[in-house]
Amino acid sequence: MNPLFSLKQFLGKTLLMIPLCFGLWYLAAPLWIWPIAICADGLLHFLFPHLVASVEQAGHNLNIVTNLGDIKMFTEQNKMAALEFTLNPLAYGYSLAFYSAILLASPGQTMHKFKAWWSGILVLAGMLIFGVSTDALKSIAFDLAPPGMSYPTGFSPTQLNFLGLAYQLGYLILPSITPLLLWAMANKQLFVKHDDEVSN
Repeated sequence: MNPLFSLKQFLGKTLLMIPLCFGLWYLAAPLWIWPIAICADGLLHFLFPHLVASVEQAGHNLNIVTNLGDIKMFTEQNKMAALEFTLNPLAYGYSLAFYSAILLASPGQTMHKFKAWWSGILVLAGMLIFGVSTDALKSIAFDLAPPGMSYPTGFSPTQLNFLGLAYQLGYLILPSITPLLLWAMANKQLFVKHDDEVSN
């Protein structure tokens, strides 16, 4: 088998699969966001009950309801209400569609792809829960208070630095590299075969 031809074939199939997988991913977003919302709600409410009251799904978005008062509303309207804000998990959930596309474009048996897809989706779901959680905490700690003010999160300066790093991982780094790592693990035989051909 010509490795260069196989690479061209794989890239061609990937380009064909990407529009299909991303279209289905977007249309099915309310379905796959639902378990992410439930898990993020349980995790945040358990670890940070003084900050997060609930995580509620609203179509393609997640509404984060906090246990903090809305400083801006109190300042402008003299009314106290719970601070709420919206997150868009599609911003980092694209890893689900990307992984599906490159896996379907890969050579191999259908059953092997099916097993690799399910195991990969579970890993990516955990990554998304991490991403939603760190995005929510980052927003509370850094983004939502009016200029010159902050919410009483209880985070130390060191914890805020780690939170910023965790947000970068969950929002920028992991969504792009995790699908590639999962794909490589699911297709180790391709690399082994290529190495054998090179050594011979």
